[in-house]
Amino acid sequence: MLTNADRTDREILLACRTVEDPKGIITSAALADYIGVSARNGRSPAGRVSSRLSWMARYGLLERLDPKLWGFKSNEAIWKITGFGNDVLKSTTLPQSMLSQIHDGGRGRRLTMLQELARVSLHSVERDILRRQWQHDLTNSR
Repeated sequence: MLTNADRTDREILLACRTVEDPKGIITSAALADYIGVSARNGRSPAGRVSSRLSWMARYGLLERLDPKLWGFKSNEAIWKITGFGNDVLKSTTLPQSMLSQIHDGGRGRRLTMLQELARVSLHSVERDILRRQWQHDLTNSR
């Protein structure tokens, strides 16, 4: 339920956007409740969610905040979506003409497109996000 194979970083970000308060703050407990995470192996739902959100913070999608500075209990994990996380949320879909080229171009053309995509100069964090999305899609492909 919280692995990359089950939910993409973007899907988790969308859930974060849904549960954030008016100040943009997300609590691990609220997210766990929203996505239906239960306790497992002695870990609370909020603790399980915090593990995934910590990784997303390492990738720059979220920022972990000091709960005391925001009026929360010191043991509560709270988060905020970063500018990069907002950029990821803004991306929606490719233009139809580009999708047609991908789907109708044949295997050779698709491989060439992937080679070109791999050559695009990306920040290391963007490469990590792209790799994680690719792994998710391969795990869940038909």
